[in-house]
Amino acid sequence: MKYKLLMPLACVALLAGCAVEPAIVEEPEGLIPINVDGAIKQVQTKVSDAGFVNKDALGLFAVNYSENNTIPGTLFAKGNQADNVKYVFDETAHKWNPVKGVYYKDVNTNVDLYVYYPYNKNLTEVNNAPFEVQKDQSAAATASALAAYEASDFLWGKQAAVAPSESAIRVSMSHKMSSVVVKLVEKNGFGEGEFESLSKNVIVTNTTRKATIDYSTGAVTALGNPQADGIVMCPQNDGSFRAIVVPQTIAAGLRLFSITIDGITYGFKQSAADVVYEAGKQMNVSINISKKTPTGEYELELADCQIVDWTEDLNTHAGEARQYYVVNVETPGTLGKLIKAAKKNPDKIRNLKVTGQITDKDFYFMRDSMAILEAVNLKEVKVKNAYLGSGSSYCDDVIPYNAFYNKKSLVYFAFPETITDIGAQAFYYSNLSGALILPDDVVIIGERAFSSTNIGSVTFNAKLEKLSNSSFESCQSLSAELFFPESLTYIGDRCFFRCALSGKLVLPNNLEYLGASAFQYAGNFSGNLIIPEKIKTLYNNTFGMTFFSGRLVLSNVVNLEDHCFDNINNSGKPSFSGELIIPEGVINIPFSCFQNCGFSSLSLPSTLRKIGENAFRDIYSRNSLQGQIKFPEGLVSIGTKAFSGQGNITIVEFPSTFQTLGSEAFLDCYGISNITCSAIEPPTVQTGAFDGVAKDNFTVEVPAQSVKRYQAESGWGDFKRIAAHYDFSMSRERMRALNAAQSRTYTLRAPANFEWVVESKPDWVSVSPESGTGKTDITITVSEMPRTSETFQVNEGTYNSPRYKNYAGRAGEVVFKLIEKNYTTSFALEQYDSDYADGEVISIQSASTGPGIDIVYIGDGYDAKDIAKGTFLDNVQTGNTSFFDLEPYKTYSDYFNVYAVVSQSDDSGIGTVNTIIDTKFGSSFTQNRILPPSAEACFAWAKKANASMDLTKSLTIMLQNTSTYEGVTLMYGDGSALACCPVSTNAYPYDFRGIVQHEAGGHGFGKLGDEYIYHNAFIQTCNCTDCEHPSGDDDTKTTYGRMKAQGWFKNLSMTSDNTVVPWAHLIYNSKYSDYVDVFEGAYMHTRGVYRSEATSCMNNNIPYYSAISRQSIVERIKYCAGENFSLEEFYAKDSDAFGTTKAAPVVFDRTFGVDPLWNMGSETGSVIYMGESPNLK
Repeated sequence: MKYKLLMPLACVALLAGCAVEPAIVEEPEGLIPINVDGAIKQVQTKVSDAGFVNKDALGLFAVNYSENNTIPGTLFAKGNQADNVKYVFDETAHKWNPVKGVYYKDVNTNVDLYVYYPYNKNLTEVNNAPFEVQKDQSAAATASALAAYEASDFLWGKQAAVAPSESAIRVSMSHKMSSVVVKLVEKNGFGEGEFESLSKNVIVTNTTRKATIDYSTGAVTALGNPQADGIVMCPQNDGSFRAIVVPQTIAAGLRLFSITIDGITYGFKQSAADVVYEAGKQMNVSINISKKTPTGEYELELADCQIVDWTEDLNTHAGEARQYYVVNVETPGTLGKLIKAAKKNPDKIRNLKVTGQITDKDFYFMRDSMAILEAVNLKEVKVKNAYLGSGSSYCDDVIPYNAFYNKKSLVYFAFPETITDIGAQAFYYSNLSGALILPDDVVIIGERAFSSTNIGSVTFNAKLEKLSNSSFESCQSLSAELFFPESLTYIGDRCFFRCALSGKLVLPNNLEYLGASAFQYAGNFSGNLIIPEKIKTLYNNTFGMTFFSGRLVLSNVVNLEDHCFDNINNSGKPSFSGELIIPEGVINIPFSCFQNCGFSSLSLPSTLRKIGENAFRDIYSRNSLQGQIKFPEGLVSIGTKAFSGQGNITIVEFPSTFQTLGSEAFLDCYGISNITCSAIEPPTVQTGAFDGVAKDNFTVEVPAQSVKRYQAESGWGDFKRIAAHYDFSMSRERMRALNAAQSRTYTLRAPANFEWVVESKPDWVSVSPESGTGKTDITITVSEMPRTSETFQVNEGTYNSPRYKNYAGRAGEVVFKLIEKNYTTSFALEQYDSDYADGEVISIQSASTGPGIDIVYIGDGYDAKDIAKGTFLDNVQTGNTSFFDLEPYKTYSDYFNVYAVVSQSDDSGIGTVNTIIDTKFGSSFTQNRILPPSAEACFAWAKKANASMDLTKSLTIMLQNTSTYEGVTLMYGDGSALACCPVSTNAYPYDFRGIVQHEAGGHGFGKLGDEYIYHNAFIQTCNCTDCEHPSGDDDTKTTYGRMKAQGWFKNLSMTSDNTVVPWAHLIYNSKYSDYVDVFEGAYMHTRGVYRSEATSCMNNNIPYYSAISRQSIVERIKYCAGENFSLEEFYAKDSDAFGTTKAAPVVFDRTFGVDPLWNMGSETGSVIYMGESPNLK
């Protein structure tokens, strides 16, 4: 049996901040230093250990990006932003200290970070750097050198496109050498104690110790022929032998080990097959030793050989490498007596391992009577009848109340395996450090359990339900990303107060309580914050002074308290971006609730009655809120400085219910150029409410009967122009057309019984009717325009910062006049000269093999300007290049016809529930994902390319004009498919290229299933509500089962039997066996569903399809081309080369919809089963 497991990672967090010591050079003003804080995670460790020991050293390179962070730099030995900077670990302080100051170039330039261990001060070459594992790996460390075994290891990791900021950055380091463990097992013929007393040693033979390392990739390449003297393996405390070897292959029949037993040397070899030492893997070899009678000769026989993950050992970076004093406690409460009975001084014991049974008395003995106790290992302990705190009973399987409270010497702790509760203040004010990995059965973590410790990361278990108040408060070294289990329902007050967290913050769907100050001063997060739907109230300072780069989704929140998202202390950047939608049901937006946040637009609920003091204030005047603020009917008051500093607000509309505007409410909102107030009684305007707003260059509109009262009222009377307000406007602001004649109908909103007339219009425009009374539907027609060289200007900037560009064509406006009031409103017209017309078919490529498989690109959200300037066709070319950039499409590209059908929408972009955009096919966003367009209309449009196109053997790809990351594929049982691909500008791999390859190449044509993983649960029993849970491959009540019934989704399986999975034939094929096996986790769940490779395009959008995916795609190509599929031909032509990893050069004018990081890889899955076949007329 061959095993394939995921590679263990050594995780290093890089933080922006000042090194504690020894910062020799003065920190340059305005530059951000690069500091590190690291921990190694290896298989089978639950020790809370930093992973490194005092004075360990690693090296770091930083390489700058160029061209506005679009082009990564190349790693050189010298001349990078940081060149092989040494960082030294201070174990007591749990800090990594650079030996010299090292900084980002500036606040805008991204870098790639390369980290490796152990540090090599003599490194002069980074592409083919020489390296040699040690010959005698049993040699101990010296004052100036690592132990030979540890010096033979090599860890490497890279983090790409790191933006300079105070956010913590995670870099994953992995072992790049190979590990081999030989265990000599006593069998027959030995007397009692005889085998143990024999001298033994093992030498690895027929391997080369020499290698070269490429520091830009971490790749290790064996160099030269094997050395005759081999590698002396390092003996372990359990009797086994361990060595680190260069990854390489040993031919079958060659000696693998030279084993010496009691002075007699034996050779051991594997004759059946080549032996491969894999990078990052460990070969475990068990050899049975028997003693023959009467000769006394020893007989060696292979008992077992497995390739597994690299596990912890007793010679490098695991907590169990420490020399423990071991005590077995048979009677709980007797630990102290046993230590003293053994004539040991408890105050002299630094590292303690306990087995057997203990109680709270034993914990308190360790806390109070062992002065220098640093490391505690309780993995083999059963806790009995321990006290959990005031009001609690005595329980088994708990860490008791105050277990190690204020135990300053404690740094490392290994939990008992069966713990369910961690008591209040269990490790409070201790120096517990490194990576905290909770036991599998923990349900509750008590108040202040880990507060004020030095832990750097925490791994929560799948059964955790409650994080009590202040559980991790003031853990200022806690900088890693958090991953909460779906079982978690409660996060208490101040739970992560004053931590230094980073990455994304994804709250579990089942969360019911989120306490006050739970994440106050908690760190800097990237991406969106989505409040779970069961949360109705957010308390004081829940996320106060904590930064998020993405969008805020409040879901079902109806009660907000003071300072919920207040970011007042962050002067460098506002927290959050994009549109903020306050949910229906919210009555009050309280004091400083969203102060200093960076929302670009605001949607308020009809239930809102009060906006409190400083609610949306920006004290740094960064002007994030833009455009119109329309306050709902029912709003009564706006507090002091509520919108102060929001200089990009242009339009303010107050409702008829409005009564009070607080002092300085719109202070320095200098962009306001339109104010409407519908209240008949002029609202009270307190001092300075409109200071900074121009008072004489626009008209304040109020009810007709109240004009004179407003003019006389304090605060309102400052405005020089106050007049009666009537709604006189068109339902759209403009119409855009191409050369062809075009007609559209809009609504002219005019007061009832008021007459209006068309005052002026261009001679190439007709309006019907040209006059009327009250609200009227108006048809506007632009005539056909011959090709022209005449130009007109379009403002592609903002009102306050215009940026004009010339376009070929013509422009004008229709002016409507409200006769009685002398009001006018205008409607803009733009007609663009274009090489292409709506519905025109463009051939991109023609098939040279077979009858031709049709791929048709259409678009949604591309208006006449987008088409005229080439945006649509540029994106088609980029999308098509990306599609055929991956194997097997690259090899089989000659089977395909590719077309584009020009698709003109009335508006540019994709709309949301609050931004209505008129698109050709109806694409839009909701709060949680893209709404697909009408598939039938899209198919009908695509068939303009080929009226006889067989939809069941072709693919329609819709390019949606938004830079948002999303994607969805509509799939029918007959094979018809529509892949909807937004033109994302996100960072790799979530850019446009990745979406086209995943949605169109993977789902749409390849009929592959998602390998995303979101829920840490079995798919069959997961209680999530946002994805489906098939019971098996044959569950045709689900999309998964329907796809399986069609012979699709071959990259997924719900059985782990490697003889049954659809890729069974690849597992033992030598071409694929190194990376194809059975990996658990796919289709949004970690358990119960399986994929064939560790990573692929369907797993995380990387430019690579797995081998079974490539086979499935080729099978479909052959089917659609009317040819027979041959597995042998597939093997011969198949290539596992990666596609291009550079971001796609997409084009877009403006983006409507959600923030670019919103809903990255929606948990609902990106395939929607639409039925057996589309209903085309």
